[in-house]
Amino acid sequence: MRPNHARLLIALVLVAIIAFPTPASAASVCLELGLLAVNEDNGALHGEVIPAQLTVTWPGNGTVSLLSSNDIGPSTRVSTFIAFQVAAILAGIDPRYYNVTITFKTEEPVSGPSASGFIAAALYSIFIGLEPSKKATMTGMTSATGFVLPVAGLSYKLEAAAREGYVVTIVPWQPDILENSSLPPQGLTIRHACSIEDAALLLAGGNPVNLTTRLALNPLTLFGNEVAKFRYYALLFSNYTLKLVDSIDNEHVAKIVERLARESITIADKSPYSAASMAFLSLYLASTAVAEQHGYAAVERLLGVSIEDILAEARTSVEHAASLFNYTGSCGLWGFEALAAAKLRLYLAEHAAKSDDEDVKVLALLRAYSAESWAKLARVDYGPRVSCAELREAVRILVNYANYTYEYLASIIDRYINVTRMVDGRTIEEWLADARHALENGDYALAAGIALYVVDEVEQILITSSPLPQSCVLGRAERIEILQYGRGLLGLVSGLTLAYALGEANLTANITGNHNIPEGLAITSIVWSLLPLTLTSIEPSGAPAPTLAPASCPLRSIQQYIMALVIVSAVLAILAYASALTARRARLEVVQ
Repeated sequence: MRPNHARLLIALVLVAIIAFPTPASAASVCLELGLLAVNEDNGALHGEVIPAQLTVTWPGNGTVSLLSSNDIGPSTRVSTFIAFQVAAILAGIDPRYYNVTITFKTEEPVSGPSASGFIAAALYSIFIGLEPSKKATMTGMTSATGFVLPVAGLSYKLEAAAREGYVVTIVPWQPDILENSSLPPQGLTIRHACSIEDAALLLAGGNPVNLTTRLALNPLTLFGNEVAKFRYYALLFSNYTLKLVDSIDNEHVAKIVERLARESITIADKSPYSAASMAFLSLYLASTAVAEQHGYAAVERLLGVSIEDILAEARTSVEHAASLFNYTGSCGLWGFEALAAAKLRLYLAEHAAKSDDEDVKVLALLRAYSAESWAKLARVDYGPRVSCAELREAVRILVNYANYTYEYLASIIDRYINVTRMVDGRTIEEWLADARHALENGDYALAAGIALYVVDEVEQILITSSPLPQSCVLGRAERIEILQYGRGLLGLVSGLTLAYALGEANLTANITGNHNIPEGLAITSIVWSLLPLTLTSIEPSGAPAPTLAPASCPLRSIQQYIMALVIVSAVLAILAYASALTARRARLEVVQ
């Protein structure tokens, strides 16, 4: 063999080894999914099942790859990333060390988020070791925290599932399927899923977990006497409300705010945080009513305060609390959460104070007080001790996730993005830019607070625009709380908010006539639980193998290795043949 041939052979062998790793270099697991879709032919809609292969590979770097012979829409791409992130965090898996690939086996374009619920449930199944039945399929989009939300074209999709031989189809809770007597098609059983966790159990032939008793949450027992500090603000807000009642012309509003204030005083000793939240609402309603009638200046005059003074006091309290955190060694989780809540409220108050709108200025005043209240709990040693390094990583993950949740919302509700502003009148993009800036500057508490607020905003929009029953939302909030218990890291903000949602929020809803209050609080509780759940998912030493379902990729990495050997063998044969020809020609030249 000539030297050039030898060098070529060595180069090809190296390329083959790099391109086709040995079985020990990576591992993967696959699931074959039948994704339900709706297509249009000659103006007529029809359902179909799109075969797809879902592959999880580790170790990886957190990438999501979608493959198809045709175009893939942006909402499909971003919803799949959301599905991966939320499934990993709920399963206790660090998403930074795994790669996800989905191959859509269709010649048609792929678009829309309606398969994201199925993808999230399938990923969750892989991570916790469940095996979905090959006779089951699913439709529904995932929310930012893993609720399964309604989708269009359900009847067409069910017909397609029945036609392709599926016996069970998992669907969201949506009225059209519950009320349509002609569905499901013959031979098809429909099961309803509230969340991707429920869907994973149903796909595997099980049943969702139902709580037989409600959680008995006592914040004073769970979080200690620190939360008793909210009692001062419950009484302050209630007394301020009572000062304003006589200046409210609308008798109905005056009665509502007075009753809220007095109920808050009644429960202040037993439930200080819930009392402060109820009193905050009473003062906000009273202040906005006075501001609408007499101008914002009347609110300050009647209360004997100024927004500049309250902001200055809040700023001093928050800055002092922040100075105690240097993010080295270990940090108290609850103290950090309190600081994040305080920084978020101060951030909102400072921007809202610049507004010319009367109700926004009222919000600025009250949020400044609220920032001060949370700052009093922001001690570096308060709560379970966690690694500050892991806490920083968790915040980075959440800021990145907040950006994707916004992209998700923008991809499916363009009209919302174009017209809506945050409570301080600015855009979500501006808030997210500030979160990234805070992260770059090491202000992890502010970055976390803004990121979670944005995710909460997105989640409130997605869920309140969907007909999910309140029992689904409240029940799942309780299950997420139990999940935190199980992982040994209960969040302060999620725990306090859920205690209010399951308790005095019903009284607040009855007094105000707004029966969405408990649901909204439950959503906020779930969103804030993302911080402790992300923390317990982080693996600083790399990616452990998840508890994989039996339906793993059959010898995929071994097949790659064999393929590399085949390629090398083929190259060797070609080079040997070329070498033989060269030798023969050389002999002929000698003979001639």
